[in-house]
Order: sequence, then C-alpha cells, then structure tokens
Amino acid sequence: MLNIAVLVSGGGTNLQAVIDAVESGALNVNIKIVLSSNNSAYALTRAKDHGIPTRVMIRKQFAGRDAFDKTMIATLKEHDIHLVVLAGYLPILSPAVVEAYRGRIINIHPALLPRHGGKGMHGLRVHEAVLAAGDTITGATVHYVDEGTDTGHIILQKTVDVLPEDTPEILQKRVLENAEHIILSQAIDLVSKRISTRKVLIVGSGGREHAIAWKIHKDDPAVELYVAPGNAGTAQIATNVEIKINDLGGLVKFAKAHEIDLTVVGPEEPLTLGLADAFLASGLKVFGCNAAAARFEGSKSYAKQFMIKHHLPTAGCGVFAADGECEEAREYVAAANLPLVIKLDGLAAGKGVAVCFSRAEAREALDNAITLGGTFIIEEYLDGEEVSVLAFLDGEGHYKVMPLSQDHKRAYDNDEGPNTGGMGAYSPKILSERVYSQCENIVRDTALSFVSDGIIFKGVLFVGLMLTDDGAKILEYNARFGDPETQSVLPRINNKLLDIMIACEDGQLENVALDISPKTTACIVIASGGYPYAYQKGFVIDGLYKNEEPDIIIFHAGTRLDGDRVVTDGGRVLGVCGIGESVAEALESAGRSVNNIVFEGAQYRTDIGKRARLYDL
Repeated sequence: MLNIAVLVSGGGTNLQAVIDAVESGALNVNIKIVLSSNNSAYALTRAKDHGIPTRVMIRKQFAGRDAFDKTMIATLKEHDIHLVVLAGYLPILSPAVVEAYRGRIINIHPALLPRHGGKGMHGLRVHEAVLAAGDTITGATVHYVDEGTDTGHIILQKTVDVLPEDTPEILQKRVLENAEHIILSQAIDLVSKRISTRKVLIVGSGGREHAIAWKIHKDDPAVELYVAPGNAGTAQIATNVEIKINDLGGLVKFAKAHEIDLTVVGPEEPLTLGLADAFLASGLKVFGCNAAAARFEGSKSYAKQFMIKHHLPTAGCGVFAADGECEEAREYVAAANLPLVIKLDGLAAGKGVAVCFSRAEAREALDNAITLGGTFIIEEYLDGEEVSVLAFLDGEGHYKVMPLSQDHKRAYDNDEGPNTGGMGAYSPKILSERVYSQCENIVRDTALSFVSDGIIFKGVLFVGLMLTDDGAKILEYNARFGDPETQSVLPRINNKLLDIMIACEDGQLENVALDISPKTTACIVIASGGYPYAYQKGFVIDGLYKNEEPDIIIFHAGTRLDGDRVVTDGGRVLGVCGIGESVAEALESAGRSVNNIVFEGAQYRTDIGKRARLYDL
C-alpha cells in the first residue's frame, strides 16, 4: 500500500475528505503522517482524532532553510513516504525538497489553473480574483509540484459555476465541497496507481544485482521488481524469473509481456552480447550500455588502444595473438622488467589476470594464455594502491562519480592466493582530495573521449585505477557496476537510484546532483570452500536472521531457496555490508554479522579495509 504524507496549514477540510475516502475504502493508501506549518491548525486535531501521527515544522524555528529542508526530507524518508500531498499548505517547497520527491508531490489549488495561480494566490484571495475578473466558471486543480508556483503539470480539474450572488466566502465553500473534496482523492488514487505500477526488471543473480534491487526497493517499496534469474535474497523483495542472462530473446519477450518500465542489466555478458541493443530495438527502456560500448570491457586490447589514442594514463604493454609458438611474446616476456602482468583479452569474470613476480611464473602464465587462444596483453606492473571508480554516464558527455571504493581481489588475507571476482570492498567517508581529483579527471576525460569517438555510453562506467608514484593510471574499464564494489557504494547514495538511471537513459544526467552519505561502508564476502577453484553447493546457511540491525545489510550472491531453507549455490555466497562512522566501525559491524553466519566450508578474508591509509584515515 502506498504511504502518503499530507501537508497542511489551516482547517484541513481537504485532509478530512482524504481521511473519509481512505476509511470508506474508496482510496487505497496509508496516511502515515500529517505535517503542518501552523501549530494551531485545526487539521492537526482532525489527524489526531483518526490516530494519524502529526508533526509541526515551522521554518523560522530552524537555523536556516537548509536545516529545515533536511529535516523535512529526513522526516518523509523516516515514514517511508511515497507521495506528498499539499492540502492547503501555504509555504513554498524549496527546490531541494522538490528534487528529493520529484514527480511525487501534488497540490490542490482552488481555481482552474493557469488562471489565478502564482505567488500569494491562496484562500479567499483566489476567489476574490475570480469574482473581480468576472469569470462565470471556476473550480479546482490538482497538479504536480515543481520549482515554480502553481506551474506543475495538471493532473485533474473540476469546474464549478460562478453565480451572480456569490461572495468570496460563498464561492470558496462551493468550490471546496463540489470540486476540491472530490478531485483530491481522485488525483491521489490516480497518481498512486502510476507510482505503484512502475515495473523494473533486473538481469543477473549475484550480490551486485541484489544490491541494485535492495536500493530500488529501499528508495520506493511500491516499485514492482523482477530479477532474472535472481537468488534467495532477491526473492525476499522481488519476483525471481527463470530466464538466463544470455537469453536475449526471452528477456525481451518477458519485458514486453509484463510492460516493464526499465530493465537494469547487471553482469557484463549480456551487455557484450547486445542485450541493451535488443531492448532498444524493441522500443524498451534499458539501463546498460550497448554492445559497442561494452566492448571496452569485452576486449582489453580494444580498451588499451582507446587509452593510448586519447593519451589517458595507463601501463605500457604489448598486445599479442595466440598464434603458433608466439615467439614474439616469449621474447617480450624474456626482456620485460619484473614483475609483469599477463591479461586475457576477453571476459574472465575478474579472474583473467596473472601477476608474475618471476620469469618462471611469467612463462607459465604465457603458456596458459597461448593454450586458451585468442588475444592477450603483456603489461608492465604498476605498483601502488588500487581504487575502484564507478560513474554514471548518459551518453552526452555528462558523468557523476559515485563514492570511491577499494576492492580486494586475492582469495586470502594479506593479498595472498589466486585472483577472484572480489572478496570484499569498502567505501570511506573521507577522501584525499588529490586522489579524488585524479579519479574524477580520468572519468571526465574518458567520457569526453567517448563522445569525440561517437561512442554512446549510457550506464555505469567502472574504472579500475592504480595510484602510483606518477599519479593514477588506468588498469581496466568495465561497462557495468562492479561486484562487490556496488554493495559498498550504493548504501552511501541517498538519491533514488531509479531516478538516476532514468536520467542516464534520457541524457539528462547533468540535472542530477548526487547526495552522498558521510557514512563509511565495508563489505566482507563469504565464499564457498575452495573458491575460486572447485567448490561444492547445496549447504544450508544458518544465522542469516541474527543480523537484522540498521547498520548491517546482507547481500545474497550464490544462494538459492530449498523449500524454506537458504542454501549455497555459487562461489561467492554472501556479501555482508557494515555501515559506520569510520572504516573500523563499519568493519566491526560487518565482522559481527559474519561471525553469526555458518555453512560448511565457508571462507572469508579478515583483513578487508586494512589498507584504509590510502584515504588518509
């Protein structure tokens, strides 16, 4: 059921009409709170008589407009409000509040807009203006609220005749009874149905996709979520759909049949296969880059050539094809300075990179690359700290950098063991200005280079960077949200994720201002025994429900439901995210939760976030 907040300043007859409609069953919403700008408003008594919580918020009693706005937004979010209804509310809402609830604030006005609207036109003044103008018809209007005064898109109007004997008081009463009290509830019903029927399909089954679903659901529980194929975690907040991520036709067919408003593509495989292209060709909205843009992740050699062409900072390298004995590559390995890095050209789920500290390791990695076939890269080793940069792009050169994070690729503590898809990540609240500016400059130059090359990149750009003594250098591009970086980054974004995604799709990202929480997050991945090599599935997971605390979020990855039990179903099983005022506090929360979760063979790192000195913490 949709939650609404009603804002009032006076007697509250429109509020009473809405209450009556709810209690009669004519209107299926929940009035969670009534906010008033006047502590003596009779509307407060009406609300209390019906058991509705109230709060008085008078702007002059706050330190400033910013403090007032933050408190109002926090109050609305605290009560999980989906729709804000102005029912005789006199103050003008600030742009900050409008932006926070854009498309979800409506107002009742006692005239037929656009006539007799604007600043100061409320109460009897409107009806005095109608009579002074000699109008023979008046009425009421319900409209969306934007940054102007009475300028938002009109939702409903109802007319009322103006009679010769009317006074402002008589006309006001007739408009209230014959128009306002009728159409306000009708408009709430209409808008609530529009909001509650927003449908989103998320493609994928990992922790990243659960985090995306969690964020959209947290922002707006009324959104109807589907996840293909999903996991045991997504099943708690969405409908899982048994469609494989590489079944492009099946996904398009489902989105059409269920009238999906937006499809969000999580993994790299469907993007490189052209899922976004297939959706766009079918007239469906999709958040995720097209196949041409996804090539920056699908081909490391292609990405390298792009970086070199546009003078973007990156490691020196040689590009080779697995052709015969590859003598040229062997000579390159024999002469290159150690350590060096050998990368497979195509997708490798985060595990196609070999860091070689000896000539013997390099020869072994080279033999493996040659055996696998295709193109590979031999690259100079960059020494320093890694940082993961995720940014929204809208294809027009506009970008918004998300909170920075640091991933932990190696399987075991102290960065030992084989590379994995990621064993944990953290996102600190304090950032070195030097680090952040270098990262942002690289995202900016990449986005502008995309535009200059005619590449339309809409979605999330992931830039893996190494912070060397010579500055930040690009390790890789990915064409989607990172995993597990997403699990540590999304909880720090206060904006509604769906609104940002739609702005990217519409090429309007420049109008979005990211609101980043000052909190720190840390995500610890719990994996199956043996990961990233062979592992078993089907072990029952115990202790999941001992972690229902506000500073802990459990993101599912390799899980599935077996009756009423949650069992393991992949290499990386869970991502336990802690939230705190510092890295240490966030890790303490995450670690406390990890200790509660038990399944056979569970493994995890105990040193996630220990390199927080990168951010001067």
